[in-house]
Amino acid sequence: MRIYNDIERIGIKDTIYTLQRALTFVYNDELLEPKIIHEFDRFRLIYKYGNINIGIELPLIELRGLNLTLEQLALDIKKRVISQYRYEIDKQYGGVYD
Repeated sequence: MRIYNDIERIGIKDTIYTLQRALTFVYNDELLEPKIIHEFDRFRLIYKYGNINIGIELPLIELRGLNLTLEQLALDIKKRVISQYRYEIDKQYGGVYD
């Protein structure tokens, strides 16, 4: 089933709870749990890793058009967060870090 249909079925409050659980993951021995805010027909996901904040917006209109399951969405978001984190680290340290 598509994720947008699930949102309509279970409601926003339960969707936020479910998304928060599905989008929590471990990276470099650190638990990354997003803060999820719903406003103006979009979800804002905010991850904090060290001194770096990573924000992702998920408009409901975009979710409506995509044929994604929750697992596929979670994998996509995790890849985006890790990619953005690596980009921010490269920017801070000039590409040289441990």
